[in-house]
Amino acid sequence: MHTPPKPTEPVDHIELTRCAFGSPMHRAIQALRERILLGPTGRTADDFEAAHPGYERESSHFGALDARQQVIACVSIRPNHPAAGDGVLNQMAVDETWQGCGLGRRIAEHATRWARDEARLSQLHCSARVTAQLFYERLGWFTEGEVYESAGLPHVRMVFRFA
Repeated sequence: MHTPPKPTEPVDHIELTRCAFGSPMHRAIQALRERILLGPTGRTADDFEAAHPGYERESSHFGALDARQQVIACVSIRPNHPAAGDGVLNQMAVDETWQGCGLGRRIAEHATRWARDEARLSQLHCSARVTAQLFYERLGWFTEGEVYESAGLPHVRMVFRFA
């Protein structure tokens, strides 16, 4: 298995930003998600939207930009879904080169602060791959329920409640 080179840019210099639906940055986020998350399971961004109607338009999309302004990580939050005060954190992806550098933590914390401070949500939930369960637990999320299959992979429901 090929191991990508580690970045030389410090992770704390990475720009974290929210982008508009349909913008060039949003399209770059979709491409990253398709490459990292969806493609390996045989799905496309269109497949995801068909399975989750309205998700793209109703979500806030966050990206991490490197010095060249390339999207290297992303996450989305769909506020007030499935009910008022609840939100869904979804489609978190980090470019292979940046995995293990702390960028996933930074973008997840950035989006979570937005959910609390801007969207005024009381809790978030996500469907996490079992391989990411410990990552979320280290960020203060807890597991709710049993392992289940989604997109051919084992997942768990994770919940984060704001104090």
